[in-house]
Amino acid sequence: MIEVVTVENAHWCGTALAEQFKFRYRHFVANEQWEVPFYKGMEYDQFDTPAAVYLVWRDVAGVVRGMIRLLPTNRPYMLETLWPDMMPDPIVPSGPTVWEITRFGVERNLSLSLRKQISAELILACIEFSVLNDIHTYLFLTAWGVLKRIVLALE
Repeated sequence: MIEVVTVENAHWCGTALAEQFKFRYRHFVANEQWEVPFYKGMEYDQFDTPAAVYLVWRDVAGVVRGMIRLLPTNRPYMLETLWPDMMPDPIVPSGPTVWEITRFGVERNLSLSLRKQISAELILACIEFSVLNDIHTYLFLTAWGVLKRIVLALE
């Protein structure tokens, strides 16, 4: 099951908000060796603001096994702030109908079938979120190897 977690509704989601920061530490800092800020085993950055939306996949024990962070582009977002030169068009898209997908991660030590399931459910959750919130475009910048893992997980 996917939980849509925001600062506004986090109190209804138990530990989901804190647990996704812990998942990000395990996944991105400990496993992927990203050099990003962390504190007490939780990874975060300057884009973890009240505008961020977290799609969180937890197992039956409540452990986060996958997640995506969504950022509206009418606020500061990663691509615009950190890598505007990576955009193919010199005009970086922004506005209420354009959002950015960041921090897409699925725990690697799970079975291939479960990783596929989690990836597919997270992508479907992005689609459903876009329909419910009038989002027309998602921006997503990632390494080719990461994209291949995501796409292969869906086959």
